[in-house]
Amino acid sequence: MKNEINLIINKHFGVLPKELKKMPTGICNEVYFVKLENKSVIVRMNKKERFLKGSQNNIPIFKSKGIPVPDILFQDYSKETIPYAYQIMTIIEGKDLGHVIQELSFDQLKSIAKEVSNILVKLSDLPTNGKFGWI
Repeated sequence: MKNEINLIINKHFGVLPKELKKMPTGICNEVYFVKLENKSVIVRMNKKERFLKGSQNNIPIFKSKGIPVPDILFQDYSKETIPYAYQIMTIIEGKDLGHVIQELSFDQLKSIAKEVSNILVKLSDLPTNGKFGWI
């Protein structure tokens, strides 16, 4: 994947990555942390663009509700540059909950649960596709 990421980073930023690290997160997609000279980004890739395309629609909706989500800086589903659909996204600072949950106090866990609940309430008034759950 290093060659593919080098190609797309060079295409969009005109430089090669200073650092590249595969992230352990990502259920459907290959996810990479990419450090550039002056900033870092996330690259999400998948051979099936359908696993990425929902983000471009949902992120603006989440932002309009005040929910912190990354911005999509670039996206390409054509598979012309590399044999993957991809998105280059901003980074949300912090640590993945799955990596720190065992270290959190009861009060910290309660605070996170309240925040998740608030997000669900913010999304509850959005229409669904009629097939399942919320957006």
